[in-house]
Amino acid sequence: MSRTILYDILGDYAGGPIPKETRQRIIDVQCEMNRSLTWTTEQVALDLDSHCVAPYVRDFPLPLAARLGWGSTNVENDDWNAVLIVRFLRWVSTQLSPTAFVRLRDDGNYVIPCHVQFHQGHVAIDSVAIGNRRKTFTTEQELQEFNERVAAGRNGHWFQPVSSLGYLDRPEIAELCTTMGADAFGQLTLEDVADQIVFPWATEQTKAV
Repeated sequence: MSRTILYDILGDYAGGPIPKETRQRIIDVQCEMNRSLTWTTEQVALDLDSHCVAPYVRDFPLPLAARLGWGSTNVENDDWNAVLIVRFLRWVSTQLSPTAFVRLRDDGNYVIPCHVQFHQGHVAIDSVAIGNRRKTFTTEQELQEFNERVAAGRNGHWFQPVSSLGYLDRPEIAELCTTMGADAFGQLTLEDVADQIVFPWATEQTKAV
């Protein structure tokens, strides 16, 4: 089944687009993410707007909100690629002004509440998107299951604890297994693996950009 993770950046319309230098830094890191890590269907594809796009009055509670960037990635059943997108977008949120944030939607099982926001590196429920989503369910069972996922997120359970053992075909993960040893590695989730990976924004080359 096709599974596409959707994401966008919203911010203050009056504040203008993301500054050029910051946009370039994000683009450079994205290119390195796509070059150095393993993607099985599509790669991360965040498109940053050079001009503010029309306000999102319908989607966002602040009347002067504007879209600053957007993108989507088809990950199929690949939760490691979902992890990479989440980590990248969470970092992107640290590069934005305090009035801007990243939204993400994952209808797979990895992001438990489906709709989240990243603001200054912190994850939170996307209450506006969740409120809109609740209106689309046609059965009580669907709504109940969705509400259970949202409740889990509110309790701090953001991501499914997916075992790392199913992803040893990825060079960056296999290398970590070799370094740690099979016994220790076998206890790790993909979140744990991501904590051990050196992402492009953490390298000295990226810091110097």
